Amino acid sequence: MERSLDRWASEKHSRSWNGQLSGLTADLTKLVRLETRLAQAELSAKSAQITQSTSWMAIGGLLAFAGFVALVIAIALGYAEFLDFWLAALLVGLFFIVLGAMLVQVGRNQLNQLRDGAGKTARWSHWRRGRGSEGSHAAHTRSRSIATGEGQPGGGHGGEQR
Repeated sequence: MERSLDRWASEKHSRSWNGQLSGLTADLTKLVRLETRLAQAELSAKSAQITQSTSWMAIGGLLAFAGFVALVIAIALGYAEFLDFWLAALLVGLFFIVLGAMLVQVGRNQLNQLRDGAGKTARWSHWRRGRGSEGSHAAHTRSRSIATGEGQPGGGHGGEQR
């Protein structure tokens, strides 16, 4: 009789663990699904906001460009007081073409410097590691001993000194 009570208690205990585990799994699955839906809703709301903001920026850019064109025309008309209109428009147009080409060249030069500078930095660090005045092994050993405190009074991790 005592054995049957122990077995019954053991079965009831294992059923409760199984029930708790299955409940935990179901709750976790539900949580993941709800979090996924929440993330999707937030992304779709942000996507709509980004689309609207981008549209306003594009409209603003077009209006600014229209204002710039009007300004160029006004400059050409101002020079037309002293020159023929076609010559004034030609000179203003050439001025903006040259200015634009110069700005494009400045941007290209800066990008080339960034690209070339990154390569030089990598080559320099390789040179310093491999061909420095101390040699790569000596420099590595020294930096490692400084970082770990080896060779210092009371320092180190009990390892051998280098």
